[in-house]
Parts: sequence; C-alpha cells; structure tokens
Amino acid sequence: MVGLERGQILHSDAVILNRNKRPTGQGPSFIDTENVFAVDGRQPLYMIDSFVSANDSSWVYKAKDLTNKDYVAIKISKAGVYATKGTSDILELEAKTMAKLRRCRGVVYVRNLLRMGDGNRAIVMDFIEYPTLEDKINHLFSVESPIEDAELIKVVKEVSKTSEYMARFDLFHTDLKPGNIYLDPTYTLISDFGISTWVLQDRSMVPGESIYMAPEIIVSKGKVKPNLRSEEFVIAEIAYQMLTNDLIFKLRNKAGPEKVIRAMEEFSYLQLRDFASLEKRLGPRRAILVDNVLGKVLEKNPQKRYPGPVEFSKALEKAILST
Repeated sequence: MVGLERGQILHSDAVILNRNKRPTGQGPSFIDTENVFAVDGRQPLYMIDSFVSANDSSWVYKAKDLTNKDYVAIKISKAGVYATKGTSDILELEAKTMAKLRRCRGVVYVRNLLRMGDGNRAIVMDFIEYPTLEDKINHLFSVESPIEDAELIKVVKEVSKTSEYMARFDLFHTDLKPGNIYLDPTYTLISDFGISTWVLQDRSMVPGESIYMAPEIIVSKGKVKPNLRSEEFVIAEIAYQMLTNDLIFKLRNKAGPEKVIRAMEEFSYLQLRDFASLEKRLGPRRAILVDNVLGKVLEKNPQKRYPGPVEFSKALEKAILST
C-alpha cells in the first residue's frame, strides 16, 4: 500500500465490520459484542478527498462515502512497523476495540474495517469536523488567549468519564494526548486506540509519547500495568497544558529513553510546574486551589493521587469555579 491520491476510489476484498449508523444513546451495555467479527460481503466504496495526517504506522485520509454520501476518515496501515505483530494486525485489533465501544459517546465511531487486496487493513471512521484539543491549544497559544474555563472543565470531565467507563472492562487508552482528543461540542471524543491495552499486550516497549505517560509506567518498562491512576495522571498533564499553554514535561522521545527514565525517576511537580503561569491565568486564590489539586494528581507515588479521573475532574472543577 502506498499513499493515495485525490479522486482515487478505494475498493476492498471484504468488509470485516459494518456499522454505518451510530446507535442512539448509551444503550444497556457499554461493551458491544454483537457480531463485531463477522465478514460482510457488501462492498462500500470510498473516494479519497484529501490527505489528513500520517505517523510511523499509518496514513489518514478524508474520503467521500459513495453509499451514504457523507465524509469519513480512513486510516490505512503501513507495512513492517511492529516487530512482534504486523501493522495490519494492530490496525484490525484497534478497529475491533473501537467497534466494541460503539455505544460509548466519548469514542470516535468506527463504521467499517476493510481488508485490502494487498493484505493491509483500513479503518473507516466518522470524519470529525471539529478541531483536536492540540489544534485549539496551538491556536490559543498563537493569539495569547487562554482556553475558556467552561471548555476546559468540559474536556476534563468528559475524557475522565470515558476513561473510567472503559476501565470497568480493563481497557486503558494509554496514549491520551491533545492530538487524540476531538472537541465535538456535543461530547468530547477520543480516538487512536492503537496502543491501548486491548491491542498491545506486551507493554515493555510501548511506542507512545513519554511526555503523556505516568512516571511509574515509563520507569517500570512495562512491569506496572496501565490503570486508572496512571490515566488520571495523563489527564492532569493535559489539564495543566490547557491552563498554562505549556507542558509539565518538556522532554520528548527524541531525548532518548534512558534520559526520559532518569527524568521520571527524579520527577517533582513542585519543581517543574510554573506557578506564575497558573496565577496569571487564574488569579492568586484560584491558582493556589488548582495547584493543590494538580499537585495531588501529578504525584510520583500513584497511591497519593485521587482514586480515579472522575474524582480528580470534580476537584478541579470545584477549584476553577471557586470565587
């Protein structure tokens, strides 16, 4: 599979999933096990409209669904990325994970998983017209404007609820970051489950972004399994970034894994956080209250954090709305 061009028609050998219409409401069961693995003989057609993005393992395109006459996002695997499991297998597991979450309003909806003629896979998802949180943060940084309190609270609250709901079934995203969060005004959406715990069982070499991972996950090199408190830590990192337009961890993967591990071993929120930015954004009184909440969550010892993301989101909301 190579890059696709505008106007190209995407055909498939088989449709492994077929979920062209999102169910209304949450439904009685969060995990949907109804016929998600069946091969469907119908052949939907998609016309490539434009390139959206790419990473080491896949391309994403905007495409026209020629059956439903609307736009979709198509994620197509590249070959030879993972040593232990082929990219196509990873993409298929990701699609099936998201398909099982089809009744969750906080997850981008997967319509189809296509098996291509060259053996690769393509996930067909709803095309989200709204920006990612990363887009919003970058724009606000460029115009030196803070994110509104109401939107910040909404994002943290809804991502926290979705994370806790998935945790009931031992599913953890493990790659939450602003680029994977879509600001749908109806409900905040999470995408990209490619390294979630239902997809990658071996956590020793997780290829996520270290600046959005809890220190115990990175330092242990996979021995500590993802859990609610590690997801809560990452949501708090994102909340800090929304408040300050800055990262609590400025080391990226290019710094090298050993350097990142050493930094995480020595991590201290009080040393890294920029209280002046919090104070400028919130004022003296609210900054102290929010700083106390973030200090509890961004604690190196997971047992000292809140029990889960929802409790953290409630504490943060109370601090931000205090007068």
